[in-house]
Amino acid sequence: MSTIDERVKKIIIRELGVEEEINNRTLLDGHLVTDEVASVKLFVALEDEFEISLPEFAEFATVQDGINHITWQCR
Repeated sequence: MSTIDERVKKIIIRELGVEEEINNRTLLDGHLVTDEVASVKLFVALEDEFEISLPEFAEFATVQDGINHITWQCR
């Protein structure tokens, strides 16, 4: 099974149509996620994948912020 880190990155790439390589320091807000629709689409996919409920998007500035929160909720 893939790690949380790998799964989050795969979902970001799939849901946002990212063609560039992303890493844990990649900015989400304003860089990968450019509008509210993209934000909602990403959050729904992450919530479905990990069976969790995520807080407002503004709390995740980077990919690592999202990974940290998901890891914490999946304990």
